[in-house]
Amino acid sequence: MITTKVASETIEISSSKFTVRLFYGEKSGENISPFQGVKTASSNIWRGSSFFDVVSPIASVTGKVINVSDTSVTYRFYAELENGGYYLCEITITNEQDFITVSEEYNTKNWGNQMVWDFDKSTLPCGIFQLDNNFGINYKKVHYNRDLELCKLSGFTQFSQFSMLNQVDGFAVAFDDEEAIGFVALRGGEWKGQRLNFMEAWSRRWQQNDFTTRRMVPWEFKADGFPSPEVVPARGVSACDPHFTVEGYIGKGSRCFAIVFSDVSALIPKCSVWNGEYLDFGDNERLGHFDEVCNREAYRLHSNLLRRIHTQHGIMPIEKEDELVLKWDFKLNDKIPLELVDIEISPEEKAKMIDYLSARVYGFWEGSGGVYSNCVVGRKIARYMRAFPSFVIQGILTDDEIDFILYCFSYLSYLNESENYYSGYASMQPVGDDEASAVVSCGMANQNFYTDVICVFATMAEVFPEHPRAGVWRNKFCERLLMQLSYHVYPSSGAWEESVTYFQHVLYILYPVLKMRKTNGADDNAIYDGVIKMLNFALSVVTPNDSYFDGKRYLIPWGDHGVDIGYAQVYAQYADFFAERDSTLSGNLNWLSEQMGFEVKGDTVPYKAVTSKIEGMGAVIRGVDIKGVETMLALRGGSAWGHHHDDEGSLIFYAKGRMMLGDICGGGIPMEGARKFADNGHSRWTLSGINAQSYMHRYNRGWITELRENGNLTYATAYVPIFNYRDENYLNIPMKTVVEHYRTVVQLEPEIFLVFDKCNTTHHQQTRFFTSGSLEVRGNEVYSKWDDAVLRIKPLVTEPTKLEITKNIAKDDAPNDKPFITTEEVIFDFADSDVQLYLICVADDEKGLTSVRQQGEDILISRVKLSWKVKLNDKILRVTDSETRNEVIIMQSKGES
Repeated sequence: MITTKVASETIEISSSKFTVRLFYGEKSGENISPFQGVKTASSNIWRGSSFFDVVSPIASVTGKVINVSDTSVTYRFYAELENGGYYLCEITITNEQDFITVSEEYNTKNWGNQMVWDFDKSTLPCGIFQLDNNFGINYKKVHYNRDLELCKLSGFTQFSQFSMLNQVDGFAVAFDDEEAIGFVALRGGEWKGQRLNFMEAWSRRWQQNDFTTRRMVPWEFKADGFPSPEVVPARGVSACDPHFTVEGYIGKGSRCFAIVFSDVSALIPKCSVWNGEYLDFGDNERLGHFDEVCNREAYRLHSNLLRRIHTQHGIMPIEKEDELVLKWDFKLNDKIPLELVDIEISPEEKAKMIDYLSARVYGFWEGSGGVYSNCVVGRKIARYMRAFPSFVIQGILTDDEIDFILYCFSYLSYLNESENYYSGYASMQPVGDDEASAVVSCGMANQNFYTDVICVFATMAEVFPEHPRAGVWRNKFCERLLMQLSYHVYPSSGAWEESVTYFQHVLYILYPVLKMRKTNGADDNAIYDGVIKMLNFALSVVTPNDSYFDGKRYLIPWGDHGVDIGYAQVYAQYADFFAERDSTLSGNLNWLSEQMGFEVKGDTVPYKAVTSKIEGMGAVIRGVDIKGVETMLALRGGSAWGHHHDDEGSLIFYAKGRMMLGDICGGGIPMEGARKFADNGHSRWTLSGINAQSYMHRYNRGWITELRENGNLTYATAYVPIFNYRDENYLNIPMKTVVEHYRTVVQLEPEIFLVFDKCNTTHHQQTRFFTSGSLEVRGNEVYSKWDDAVLRIKPLVTEPTKLEITKNIAKDDAPNDKPFITTEEVIFDFADSDVQLYLICVADDEKGLTSVRQQGEDILISRVKLSWKVKLNDKILRVTDSETRNEVIIMQSKGES
């Protein structure tokens, strides 16, 4: 039973598990906030209190109880600021629950205003448990020697991308007496406002009794408390006190969270052992992100109190469960095109389907919430929905199995629809919009994962149109997909924000939904315009034929996940889909599908890709050698985030029917897996000794500043700034000085290029080239050899201080069980130089290679009857074709941003 006790200016509200002391009454002109302390039922220790840290003074505050019953109490607090701003919160305490619910709404008219929950030196936490992007919970000890941000509590629940920004679903601080107080995000889809509406956990130092020094004095002026048994009395004692604070911004927006009261044991998964310092899982198997086999015992062993609260009261609140329609008058839909049924209809597959759906529902509810039933492993939900009518028609399912499967389909559709599960709308609003979330990046927040999400409930609406929610799901799919096509697709190129693998996945996952909607009579012309733009992008970035993949073509493997020809059929499907609308596009798509290895049925129209700038992604310079073999050099440069790849300014080069240069292991995963994503895993220039990082924050990856065709001297320049670097702990650290680098590639002939690198620093630098040939070093240059071709890479103007080669072995397999490409890595080291120039050329054998000689300040490059004069003077590159007299003068600049 809930009890209340009123004192002069406070009210204590007690449940069977804890007591909360809150401000009670009315007051003017004082900094009074709601929380005056909390304690558990088994303890007499009051912990924590809150205060406002605001620019404009507090004018008045009111605290009162607005609803009372035997089982719950609701308290309301309202503060008005002198500038007219306000802060409102409602606190609900329910008997037998381990937490209270705090719902806030605020507009205090200053972004930096905060509500701060403070634990002072009398009740300091000793450690913090965190719900991050893993299945369970992590723990780390807290020290108070300097100010340190420990984590951010965020309403954005996308399961993996923000761990490097310390964003978590919940955390709990632990005390020496094994008690714990936690904070968990609730109703995360409502955390809108673009006003810093997350909450931060900090270990702090304050000048004694002065809360303004918490964040208004630099940390180094307060780092005076390093403990030591050696004391010199004349030096005095610490001037600052340690504090642990939970700091919630209250500029403008709303937020709902739980404050949890428990002992530490409730936070510990039963499959682990807690020794007071760390969690030990021993030999117990840990849940993964992508398990498809249901194991309810394992879910329960891996769960903990914070995760259950986040799942069952945050993402899919128990109080909303009664509103879900999980059983309805099911009618068999016989309009599903059979081509969309890509699941085997058999008793064996039925068992897998039931197990898979059980894992998604029980894994979510009993296990690790959105982490376990995330949108990636959930991609098969829609496939089973489309196959379901065939299972019913063939009599493979019992009535009980039909009921259970329909229950799972409906529940998972509600889950994917929920903004608490995956925040879609708020993360696709313009920067600064009042409805926008405060997603700071790792690229953009949604991309293909959100397409997976909306396609679940969209498929549900088409397969089960009689479901009461079908109309809402159908309309929401249209609205959100159009938002994606506006927000994630570059206007001139049609490039999807992410890598080409995920770009193709979006096409793949959308096709069945669009096909069903077309069959059911939907008018999707606005959507078609965006999809056609994406399909034209695919054509524009098709590679030459690659002998390693049996002469197939594919899309330039920018970003994840390397070469991928598994989507060949998708283009044939869209060719048929758009045949009546655009016969040329249809023929081009059939051609692309065929070139990728799929046997098409429709007419093919060869697509002639040309040299072009690909907005967001880079520039592509194309050619045809004397034997009619296509060449292509792709220069990465653009703000599309490339799914974690630090590949700015990197090169991918095709000639003689193969990829001559590319990323480590040809885009596959190397034995040293992290290098696939890092700057040192790409054929690019970078600084030595750091991992240059650009995708962590929006729009700072640089761009193609110039693409110029001038007779037989085509060139492209990429501007590549380095704003950040990543340390060994995956912390994102800003550069003290932005390093600006330019890379220009000049096509002398289809198979002959100059690579011109210039930067604004003489710090130690490295330039890498990854090639699949067998390497040989001769002086300061290298030769990469195959049976029928040789590639030469030669520095022209600056002598490298070191030339190193290593072999990189892939740990995954290519299609058709062919071992993936292993690469030889060439590393040119440079010190005390801010400019480099390379010659890259290819021939059938060494006799046909380009020759190089010096003539005064000029470099003369020649092959048979062709020759060029190259001069680098004052960081300006001048290239002249000796036969045509065509000339280019390259003065690298940022161009138009």
